[in-house]
Amino acid sequence: MDPIKRKIIESATTLFAEKGFSSTSVQEIAENSNIAKGMVYKFFSSKESLFIEVFNIRQKKLIEHMNQINNDNTLTPRECLKSAIIFHLHFYVENKYILVSNPLQENEAITQSRKSAVVWLLNWRKECLLKTYGDTIGNRIWDLSILFRGILREYSYLLIDKSDIFVPMEDIAEFIVGIMDTIVYNIGTYLKEPPLFKESIFNQNLIAQSNKYFESIPNTLTSVIQTMQMIIENLPANSNREELIKTIDLLKAEFEQTEPRWFLIRALLLFLESEERLSSLVKQTIQLVRTIEKTNGLSELPS
Repeated sequence: MDPIKRKIIESATTLFAEKGFSSTSVQEIAENSNIAKGMVYKFFSSKESLFIEVFNIRQKKLIEHMNQINNDNTLTPRECLKSAIIFHLHFYVENKYILVSNPLQENEAITQSRKSAVVWLLNWRKECLLKTYGDTIGNRIWDLSILFRGILREYSYLLIDKSDIFVPMEDIAEFIVGIMDTIVYNIGTYLKEPPLFKESIFNQNLIAQSNKYFESIPNTLTSVIQTMQMIIENLPANSNREELIKTIDLLKAEFEQTEPRWFLIRALLLFLESEERLSSLVKQTIQLVRTIEKTNGLSELPS
C-alpha cells in the first residue's frame, strides 16, 4: 500500500474512533497525516469512501485477531476463551464510533461487511464453546451460544455507554467465563426440557444468512463498478481518463458474460488500480470476485 494512503487510513481510524464520523473533517484527517487536504481525495473520492475502507479494515482485524487467539496452542481452551472475551471488549470499546454507532449504517458496502461478520461470529461463538467445554455441552450448543452472545453483548454495550464506570476487562472476562462454567456444567441437572434451538435448525439459519449475503454480491459488485465509473468520468481531461473509461466498459461487458474470463478481468483490474483514486474500490472488487468464485466452486482469482 502507498505509504501516504496508509498514513491517511491510520489517521482516519484514530480520529473516527475518537470523535466519530460526523465530528471528523477531511481537513483534520489531512492535518493529522501531515499532508494537503487535496491529497486525501487523490486516494479516496469522499469522506464516506474513506470511512468504508476504515470500517472494513477494522472488521477484518477483529476476525484475524480472534482467529489468532483460537489458534494459539500455548493457551488452554479456557484461557483461549477468556483472552477472546478480553480482546472483544477492548476492540468494541476502542472502535465504538466505527463498528457500533456510525451514520452510514444503511450503506450497502457496510451492510454486506456486517452480514459477513455476523455469520463468522455465530460460528466463532459455537466453536469457542465446543473447544472449551467439549461433550459437556451436549445438544444445547446453540442455546448456550445465544446466552454467551447476550452476556458478551450487554457487557460490551455497558462499557461503551457507561464510560464513567471502571471495571477491569480482565475481571469482566473472568466473570463471564465463570458464568458460562456454571451454566454449562449445571444446565443438564436443573433443566430437563429439550433445547430451544436444535442444531439442524440453527445451521439452516446460518446457511440462509450466508446465502442472502452471497446473493447480494452481484448487486454490490455492480454498485462498486458504477462508483468507479463515476470517479473516472470526473477525472481531469488531461489524465488517462479515456483509457480508464474504455477499461471500465470492457470490465462491465466481461462480468455480463456467462463464463467471464478471469485472466482478462485481472488484467483490467490491475490497470484500473494504477489510478490511485480507484485503488480501494479495485481491492473491494477483487474480494467480491473471489467470493463469487468460491461460491461457484471455481479456482480463486490470483493474488
